[in-house]
Amino acid sequence: MGAGGIPAVRVLGRCALLGAVLLLVPLPFAVATASADDPAPPPTDVAITIDTSPSGIAVDVDGVLYATPYWFVCPQDSMHFVNATNLSGAGSTRYAFSGWTDGAMSLSRSFVCDAVKNFTATYRTEYSILLNTFPADLRLRVGGDLRIAPVGVWCAAGSSLDVAALSPQADLATRRIFMNWSDGGAAAHSIPCTRPGTYVAGFRSQYLIGVATSPFSFFVQVDNGSYPSPYNFWCDEGSFHTVAVTTVQQGPDGEYDFMRWSDGGASSHAIPCARPANYTAWFTVTPTSPEPLTPGVASYWTFALIVLVLVIVLVVVFAVVGALLATRSSRRGPAMAVMLPPPPIGVPARTATGPSGPPQVCPRCGRAAQADWTYCAACGAEFR
Repeated sequence: MGAGGIPAVRVLGRCALLGAVLLLVPLPFAVATASADDPAPPPTDVAITIDTSPSGIAVDVDGVLYATPYWFVCPQDSMHFVNATNLSGAGSTRYAFSGWTDGAMSLSRSFVCDAVKNFTATYRTEYSILLNTFPADLRLRVGGDLRIAPVGVWCAAGSSLDVAALSPQADLATRRIFMNWSDGGAAAHSIPCTRPGTYVAGFRSQYLIGVATSPFSFFVQVDNGSYPSPYNFWCDEGSFHTVAVTTVQQGPDGEYDFMRWSDGGASSHAIPCARPANYTAWFTVTPTSPEPLTPGVASYWTFALIVLVLVIVLVVVFAVVGALLATRSSRRGPAMAVMLPPPPIGVPARTATGPSGPPQVCPRCGRAAQADWTYCAACGAEFR
């Protein structure tokens, strides 16, 4: 190759460069034409994650239950629905829905698949607490409410539950006295909610015992005390007590002798406290003989009073009779007065002539008179 070959190489290089330029010039027009004629690329799918706290609680996604955590890919701009479970769990521990982490409080929600999203439902842990009494069916106060045992409640983990055993609880002749809770707490105390549990309030039973006598009002002895009957007392279940009476007691009708107790026991015997009961001691009367009357100051005054009463009665009777007779006489008119000669007075007749002369005879009554009498001593007639 000589000096004349060099220009040829240069010419060839320039021709190649010119061809490349000519090929590149129409490219923008070609790209523009392709963008206008070809279809758009398909939309991008979106990843969605649904979870719960704590995990493992089922959620409903578009009508199908899935255990969390659950994730899926949904088409761009598609609509979906999620429903959280309100309560989950079995046995003595459960989980209660409390809201979504983004602040939503409704169990159900919907969303559009326009971006990557994460939905988490939060739950609080709750424990089962069982409250009971021994004996059963007694009253408890649980969180301010009066309930009949047994009582089952749920409490949130980390909280506490206020409970109280009421005492005494009486029903006619039986009553219950609080002793202790199974956790050693007082009658009213708080139970920490850190786990499931059962708590029992223990009560001791007491029964009403009645002790009486027939007839009433006699004295009875119960243990170391003496009381007028009827007498009632409370005793602890399973205990024993002594009841007794004096075998001879004084009553209004005489002496009363002990016969028997209603349970067949002796005058002094032990009774069990196993249930409400009544015990009666029966007595029979022995009449007292009347004491002989002895004269005394009181009897004389009694006799004098009787005599005085009889005199007053007789006076009253005579007064009434006299008044009746006077009334009858006044109705018949005045009665004619009849003068009867006075009865003769025994004047001894003089058989001998006195110094004044012979005896004389009264011209009215015919009685003998002395010779010197001017008036008759028997009838008062004047001698003429």
